[in-house]
Parts: sequence; C-alpha cells; structure tokens
Amino acid sequence: MLSLIFSFSGRLGRLAYLGLSILCNIVWGILIALGLKAGSVGHLDHDLILTTVGLLLAILGVIMLQWSVLSLTVRRLHDLDLSGVHASWVLFGPSLLAIVASKSASGLLFVAALLGLGIGLWLIFAPGTDGRNSFG
Repeated sequence: MLSLIFSFSGRLGRLAYLGLSILCNIVWGILIALGLKAGSVGHLDHDLILTTVGLLLAILGVIMLQWSVLSLTVRRLHDLDLSGVHASWVLFGPSLLAIVASKSASGLLFVAALLGLGIGLWLIFAPGTDGRNSFG
C-alpha cells in the first residue's frame, strides 16, 4: 500500500489518482491536525514534551503529504506520457505566480487560482495514453 502512495515509477490512471489524492489528504491531514492540537495543548500547559511531539507529528504529516502529492502527480504525468520533471511547473507554477501576484497585481492572483484549478482538473479528467507509453 505504501509503495502505491510513495513510489515514483509507473503510471496512475485518473480514478486511482483522484482516490489516492483524497485518501492522502484525509490521512495526512488528520496527522497534521492531531499534531497541531497536541502541540497547542502542550504549549498552553507548558509541557515541552507534548509540544515537541505534537509539532514533530505535524511536520511529519506535512512531509508525508508533500511526498505523496509529488509521487501521485509524477505517476499521473507518466500516464499522460509526460516526464515527471513536469511536476515542477504543475505543482509550483500556480504557487509562484500567486507569490508574484501578491507583490504586484491582485488580478494575477485570480489568474494563479484559475491556473491551479485548471491544472488540477486536467490531471483528474485528461485521459491517459492508450496502451504502452514511455513510462510503462
């Protein structure tokens, strides 16, 4: 199961991509939320151990979430017969545009949001390559 979420080789179809993305967001989101809750309770109670464990759980959850998102995106791109290198602009392009937009024009922020939505919908709905391709 873990290799299904964390592996970078092979292809991933539309339905599997959508389902695994939802699953990862739920599981790692719960871990992040529990870690942040434990950290805040420990902070309020001046319990250094609980605060540290909570923050470490939250950091672990964020790392696991980012790794699984990257892995799922790379394998979905493989299904579209694209190299995993394209995951850099797929995942970070809208975010970088949003950062630039926040410093200059608010209209670009809307464009960044639309770009991110469009890329996400493309990954979910674009049909993969029929038969074998360069990635399997």
